[in-house]
Amino acid sequence: MLAGVHRGITQQIEPGEAVSGNPYRDCAGTPLPTNWYEAALAFERSAFVGEYLGADFQQLFATTRRAELRAFDNQVTPLEYDWYLTAG
Repeated sequence: MLAGVHRGITQQIEPGEAVSGNPYRDCAGTPLPTNWYEAALAFERSAFVGEYLGADFQQLFATTRRAELRAFDNQVTPLEYDWYLTAG
């Protein structure tokens, strides 16, 4: 976020109009990711991120986010337990 703010200020980029409504659906341009996997992929592929934070950090951060996501995905939630593992 701070890199984006810095870029906007130093390059005098106009932020445009505020988004009202659902920012995932109603924003102009590229839609925002709606899950961790898509967000990590967008972060990893971003030329802006590589420029501001460095390619090594970019790769490491995306890799660790995917590892966290795998750890979360390997957990059985109480809802899944109730739906699939208890007699209904």
